[in-house]
Amino acid sequence: MSLFQLGAAAALVLMVVGLSALAPSAIAYSLGLVAAEYLAGLALQGVRLDLSAPLYAAGLYLAGELAYASLEARRPGGLGGLRFGLGVCLVAAAGASAGYLLVLLTLLPVAGGLVLTALGAAAAVGAAGLAGRLAHRV
Repeated sequence: MSLFQLGAAAALVLMVVGLSALAPSAIAYSLGLVAAEYLAGLALQGVRLDLSAPLYAAGLYLAGELAYASLEARRPGGLGGLRFGLGVCLVAAAGASAGYLLVLLTLLPVAGGLVLTALGAAAAVGAAGLAGRLAHRV
């Protein structure tokens, strides 16, 4: 049995433990293990840019949302099914689309320079600030 098979088996066990409501936080560890296994596989294969990465990320998002939704649905007055499902699918599709836009941008031949470095730094600071504001609201 390879290390990747052991990782997949461990992720499956963690997902089952999380879905059994014994330890719901195990769902996040399961998805993190699957993501780490994906990245390790890419690194071992020497892949620099994986064109399927946005779809993989959207799939991980869907798996996490649906796993936690299944826990919420067990409670009285749980989630509304169709609206929630459509919302999750729309967010996953938007995320995959944004991911593919970024992948396409990385494929463009662009000369570097001070202006692009400054724009990249400003975008990183803006993204961190936006994440901080969103985290503060929650």
